[in-house]
Amino acid sequence: MNKRGIVVLGLVATLLLAYVLVFERASVTSKERSERSGRVLVSFVREKVERLSVQRNGTRVVLARTPRDDGTFAGFRVLEPYAAKADDDAVDQVLGELEWLSARRTLDAISPQDEQRFGLATPRYRVSFEAGRDKHTLSIGHGDVHGDGVYVRVDAEPRAFVVPKSIVDVLAHEPGHFRDKQLFPDLTVAWVRKLDVVHGASQRHFSKDEGRWWIAEAPKVYADHKRIDELLHTVSELRAAHYLEPGEQAAAQAALSTDVTRLEIAVVPDEAREDKKPRTPVLTFGGPCRGHAGERYVRSEPGDGSAGLLVCVSAADLEPLELGNAPLQELRLFASELSAVQSFVLSQGKQKLALAREGESWKAQSGSAAESVGSVDREGVEAWLADLAAARALRFVPTDGFLAQGSLTLELADQKREQLAFGALNAQGELPVRRGSEPTVAVFPASVFDRLEPSPGRFGSLELWAKHQPSEVVKIEAHAPGRSRSLTLDAGQWRVAALGSRAGTPATPAPVVDSERVRETVRALVDLRARSYESAHARPGHGISKETGLALGLQDGSSLTLELGAATDRGMHARVTGVGGAPAGAEAMIVEVGADVVAAIVELAGGPRAPAPAALDAEDTDEDDEAEHEGLDEHEH
Repeated sequence: MNKRGIVVLGLVATLLLAYVLVFERASVTSKERSERSGRVLVSFVREKVERLSVQRNGTRVVLARTPRDDGTFAGFRVLEPYAAKADDDAVDQVLGELEWLSARRTLDAISPQDEQRFGLATPRYRVSFEAGRDKHTLSIGHGDVHGDGVYVRVDAEPRAFVVPKSIVDVLAHEPGHFRDKQLFPDLTVAWVRKLDVVHGASQRHFSKDEGRWWIAEAPKVYADHKRIDELLHTVSELRAAHYLEPGEQAAAQAALSTDVTRLEIAVVPDEAREDKKPRTPVLTFGGPCRGHAGERYVRSEPGDGSAGLLVCVSAADLEPLELGNAPLQELRLFASELSAVQSFVLSQGKQKLALAREGESWKAQSGSAAESVGSVDREGVEAWLADLAAARALRFVPTDGFLAQGSLTLELADQKREQLAFGALNAQGELPVRRGSEPTVAVFPASVFDRLEPSPGRFGSLELWAKHQPSEVVKIEAHAPGRSRSLTLDAGQWRVAALGSRAGTPATPAPVVDSERVRETVRALVDLRARSYESAHARPGHGISKETGLALGLQDGSSLTLELGAATDRGMHARVTGVGGAPAGAEAMIVEVGADVVAAIVELAGGPRAPAPAALDAEDTDEDDEAEHEGLDEHEH
């Protein structure tokens, strides 16, 4: 074969391949027809449908999609009676009904009179579809005499089918039903730089600078970024309950002329995205939609120069956008998510602690206090961060006279940081904090001051007496308001050594002591895990006194002591000594314990029986239960 012949054959092969790709790929094959035998639409292959039209009440909705280079299709778009992205769910419902349409009855050789009687001469609906070179129309007529089916015909075939009336349910909608319901599908929340919310005379202005939201009005202060991000995500996901037909739009225009809420959103794409331009979408919503209970009128404007839309939206979906007079000032000590904190530096005076994540653990990095911090308790660090994140500012004051006494710097995963400077407790026992460059001072409860002390025991284990065993305890001194009791271990049994009131009343005969109950309580106290570490030193606000407390005497003559103080939101302040393995200078510390500790001490002092003390102030887990049972023999006296 000469060179010219080879070229000709190559050209023919190329043309055949193009024919297959362009025509056969989209057309319905004989195999696909065979597989659909028994269905009403034997030529309907869902994956190959390129064009779909629905004619109803003199109005036609046309939907189409274009093939990609790989043979798949892009999503459907509405071409008539408007141009817009199609609603995937609405289109899928129609495609699904057509794909699985099956006949309950088949009526062959129908006459013109049958066509009239079945409603097929002037059909209620006509659904046409195209797949490659295949084009077909399904006509839908009246319902059958049973009321659960409808008559249909394919093209001009001389036969009719009775099919389930569910085909009518997916078609009986106004044209707007097939339009994408998401009002702002292209709104990227991360690109929003300004937000203005106006309702009547009330105006709220917010701006984003270097990743942080600010309240734009003077004085410029941090805004609650979580609340604003939630609001913006609500806008980005907002969907129309239905689109308004021309006859409904006049009422909507009137309702949106007064007493409305308007959100104006400035979107500035990243510099790297040259295909996107800055724009300002606007959302306006007002009164209830006429004839549609539970919905409100909304106008959405994409902000790119194209026309806005008038729709009705669920009133419940709009509720998160009603700001009213709610304060949106950031009340948290820091706004970062805890999982984003990779390291931090805590300093006060000459004391400094620097910790960083290493895998699932935290490691001390540097600082004068880090040398004696010992093993870092991961759960203790996470609990400390969570407590700080839960703190809320009480009020805000000018920066005049603020003098920093310490600082906390959080290094985040995205190479950003949050910086806090804190002063001394004020006359009201509250802590002033300057957050970054915010031109005001946030005042926090004194509990935050306690947690910002970089003492050596700050991140030690919260299992206070973990170095000791309940079997070491041979004596108990417990006291509570109006009562006290001393118990000693004698030949494996707990006995009352002394019983009386703290007011010095005469002793009464010692009652029988439930030794097993005492052992349970001692075990729970020795295994006690504090809720949080607070400070190395007591201050007046802790309210530590000798009114309620206990001392557990050990075999070696030493004691483990716990003295309770003032109540907290989650329990009580307590001063604890005998903390095994604590760094030098941290043998006594102020912690927060659960309120159940009080009940246990009162019971040991001779009061009423406390609730089951098996896991005082600890989370109930299967592992804890197993560990307790495994160690029962070792802990028994």
